[in-house]
Amino acid sequence: MDVALIRNVQDTGDASDLCHRFTQMSKQSGHNVPMSSIPFSRYLHVSETEELARENTQSPLNRMLDVPQWRRTFQQGSEVYEHLEDWWRDRSELPVGYDHLYEKRALIGTPNQCMVKILKLQDAGIEFFEGNFAFGGMET
Repeated sequence: MDVALIRNVQDTGDASDLCHRFTQMSKQSGHNVPMSSIPFSRYLHVSETEELARENTQSPLNRMLDVPQWRRTFQQGSEVYEHLEDWWRDRSELPVGYDHLYEKRALIGTPNQCMVKILKLQDAGIEFFEGNFAFGGMET
């Protein structure tokens, strides 16, 4: 059975709630998809210091916010013949921002800080965690 992948588009609490509701509804319908079958993805970056981790991820995460917002502006077609730089100059709506992603959609920091966040996910019932290490054009 294919299970929808919960990507980094929702805040962690909302995405976790969605996973739990999915497993409950699958059980009620007789499919019994376990939590361990639902991949739960977060942006993940580990550095020696929190400051360095934030510095390394600010531009790439901001790009991750901008591209979907930019794509929503197209009436037809895609970004193939458009330039993101033009949209940055003219846009009228700003995305939620880096601090929001840092707090609610990412695991960024020192090894210890990231491990604490992963353990909190585990405590919340997440059993299949995956880290998105290469995002927003980030060097790997």
